[in-house]
Amino acid sequence: MKRLVVAMVMICWAGSGRAEDAPAYKVELQPAPDLPSGKVATIKGTATPAGDKLFVEAIGVLQPVVVTVVARHRADHIKIVLGKQRWDEDLRHAATDDSGQVTLKLRTQGELRMTVSADHDADYWLVVWVGDEVKPDFPPALTPMDKVAAAGKSSNAVGIAIAVVLGVLILILIVWLKRKGGRS
Repeated sequence: MKRLVVAMVMICWAGSGRAEDAPAYKVELQPAPDLPSGKVATIKGTATPAGDKLFVEAIGVLQPVVVTVVARHRADHIKIVLGKQRWDEDLRHAATDDSGQVTLKLRTQGELRMTVSADHDADYWLVVWVGDEVKPDFPPALTPMDKVAAAGKSSNAVGIAIAVVLGVLILILIVWLKRKGGRS
């Protein structure tokens, strides 16, 4: 029993220095009167080698997402890494260029994790915009029964007309063949 307790303490102590335990900050999106749609958050921070960890919750797959990092000084190269489940994921990344900024456009579902870092302390602004749902304009997948019945009636009438015409042509052909056969 003593070994089990010691093992549990060792596991907890060893895991306490992991990146998962570093503080993460929830990004609170707010409507902006100057934007035609969606919600936005602007965060001012200082990127360090350890990185600032931020996340946005409850994003729908039909919502466009735009993440922009702007360095206070153009010469500062600030990196942003996007993930979903773990902080050590790198599903997508980018760094500010000579203009001092970088923008990532994406669609995702659920939570979006962002880590902003730099080789040395560098001030930045992070702008996260999550748009309103963009629902595609598809025709309905199901056809109402009254339209199916109307289409079925017209196709049945065409089928009957074709059958009658074919029947008449076959009768004419039979009569013609019998007359031709009786003459010889």
